[in-house]
Amino acid sequence: GQKLKNSYSFREKQEGKFNRRSSIESVGSQGPPHGTRVVLGRETSPVPSPAVSRIPREIMDKYSRQTREDLIEMVIMLQASVEEQGKKVADLEDYVDSMLIKVMEVSPVLLEKNVLSCKP
Repeated sequence: GQKLKNSYSFREKQEGKFNRRSSIESVGSQGPPHGTRVVLGRETSPVPSPAVSRIPREIMDKYSRQTREDLIEMVIMLQASVEEQGKKVADLEDYVDSMLIKVMEVSPVLLEKNVLSCKP
């Protein structure tokens, strides 16, 4: 659509100046109408070198047969697991803090450094 309307040959044809003989002569004698010729869709992206990869080959092989959707699903499950473990760690920290406060209130002598060395 839009690319065709903006192309050199389409504009020339629309203006009535285009004929087959003149287009062949102009390509051979003058080259492309506006400088360097650009061909879209013919180049391929370079393949990344396996030596540059930060991920070991064994791990790449382990997950190579899984689809992108499978890998995303795995990431989501692992994120949920990490969040759950984080909550458990926070709960354990709160528990240890509360136990330490109770020990300090009831028998602070237990927390003294010399208590263990003075034991008969």
